[in-house]
Amino acid sequence: MHSLSPSEQFTATLVDSANKPPALRSGSTALYRECNQQALIDSIFNAYPLTRIWCGDQIFSDACSAYCRNPSQHWDLNRYPLAFTSWLQVHRSGDTEMLVLAAIEAQLQANYYHHNPAAIDQQQLTALSEEQQLALRWHIGQHIGLYQVTAKLADFLNQHKTIGLDLTPDKHPQWLIISRLTVFHQLDWLSQPLYAFIEQLRQGCSLGFLLDSFEASMGCPLDIQWLSLAIERQWITSFTLAEYQEETHGI
Repeated sequence: MHSLSPSEQFTATLVDSANKPPALRSGSTALYRECNQQALIDSIFNAYPLTRIWCGDQIFSDACSAYCRNPSQHWDLNRYPLAFTSWLQVHRSGDTEMLVLAAIEAQLQANYYHHNPAAIDQQQLTALSEEQQLALRWHIGQHIGLYQVTAKLADFLNQHKTIGLDLTPDKHPQWLIISRLTVFHQLDWLSQPLYAFIEQLRQGCSLGFLLDSFEASMGCPLDIQWLSLAIERQWITSFTLAEYQEETHGI
């Protein structure tokens, strides 16, 4: 049987007071255990300030305490809150708006770890034939989050976040994109057609497929300038040239 090293004994005791090896004096780790638990709880509060406001202090604190019974598996405490949304989906599944809001804040937290991608190679792109360009598969970066929200949640977000409005004509938009430019988060409201376009690129649709099918499904023509916009804003991080195959994506 594997015997625990002193450091493993100490870690086990921090996680579970009942798991106290005899070698440790009674009560000697209580303060450390409390500090460790409080650090985990603080990391959740710091990562999800809007979710806390939405839920109310008591409900949010109860959820934090329950989640923080799970020990951190990473040395970087800032990564600990990232799995909180998965826990909420299992244990607080009834509040859909809260789950979307928590997912938005988790995206903002995760974007800290996403390095800015290199710009698309325009020379390589323009060297392709029109037929090849229409068959390209465009890759949306991991730092991009797309969220459709309710009118109530949109109003709440507008009260607490600065969100760009230059990409939609709607007075009350409900389609949000989160990105990261240099070291700064960027939040923008999108028109529904632009949102659908970016989402379909993420799902692997080629430009050729969308040009043929977009208007029939969305009720408006595809604006080819959207592709230039997505490249300029670095929502698209790369592309691959796939051999022709029949596409049957749903929009």
